[in-house]
Amino acid sequence: MRYFKDTTVLNNQMICTDVYLLEFAFPEISNSVEPGQFINIYFPGKTQLFPRPFSIAGVDGEKIKILYKKVGCLTEIMSQWQSGQNIRVLGALGNQFDIRNQQSVLIAGGIGLAPLLFLNARLEKLNYPIINFIGALSGNQLPLFNSMSGKTIIATDDGSQGYCGNVVDCFRQKLDSISRPFSVYACGPDAMLSALWRLAREHKFDLQLSLEKIMACGLGICQGCAIPHAKPADHPLRLVCQDGPVFNANELELS
Repeated sequence: MRYFKDTTVLNNQMICTDVYLLEFAFPEISNSVEPGQFINIYFPGKTQLFPRPFSIAGVDGEKIKILYKKVGCLTEIMSQWQSGQNIRVLGALGNQFDIRNQQSVLIAGGIGLAPLLFLNARLEKLNYPIINFIGALSGNQLPLFNSMSGKTIIATDDGSQGYCGNVVDCFRQKLDSISRPFSVYACGPDAMLSALWRLAREHKFDLQLSLEKIMACGLGICQGCAIPHAKPADHPLRLVCQDGPVFNANELELS
C-alpha cells in the first residue's frame, strides 16, 4: 500500500564525498517495504514540480534510510536538511528483488549501492551466502560497504582501493569460482548494467537489474521512464516506475 505523508528528517549526514545518508520516520511502510522498492520525495515551492525517486537503502524500526549523491539543485537542497526538517514523501513504490538461489552475488556501481544495502540486510537474515562486488571511481567514493554482510570485493577505476578497473571486469574474473546456481542482483550506471546483461547471456546465470531512470511522476502516468522490452511484439515498452525498478535480465533488450 502507498502512503503520501509529511514527515520529519531524523538524520542527514555526509558519509563520503558528496554522498549522504538520510533517515526519516515512516512507520506506515517500514514493516512492509521490500528490498528494491523506492520512495518519491517532493520539493514544495520549487520550480521543479515533480518529485524525485530514491531507492530505499534500509529500515531501522520506524525509520527509512535513503542513500543519495549530491549531483544537482534538488540534491543540493537535500544535503542542507537538518534534523527536524519537514519533508513530503510518497511510498513505497515499485517492485522488489525476487530472491531465488541461496548463493547471492550483489554488484553495485557508485550510488547504485543503495538498494543493495537493503537487499544485503535481508539476505543476511535468511542466512544466505553473499558475495558483494562494489565499484566506484576511487576509494574516497565508497559509502557504507563495511556494513555489508558476506564477502566484499572492491573495484575502483583509479586503482586506489581493491581491484584496478571497473566492477564488471572484476566480477568476470571471479565468475568461474562462484558456486552455481547463483543469482546476481545489480544496480548502477547504464553502461555497467548493459555489460552485465551481455555477460549473463554469455554465461547463463540469473540476473536481476534495478534500473535508475529519471521519473516525472513515479506512478506510470507520464510514461517518461519507458524502456524497450525483450519481446516487443508482446509488450513493446515497460515503465521503470510501474513495472520495475527491478527487472529480470530476460525481460530487457539492452545494447
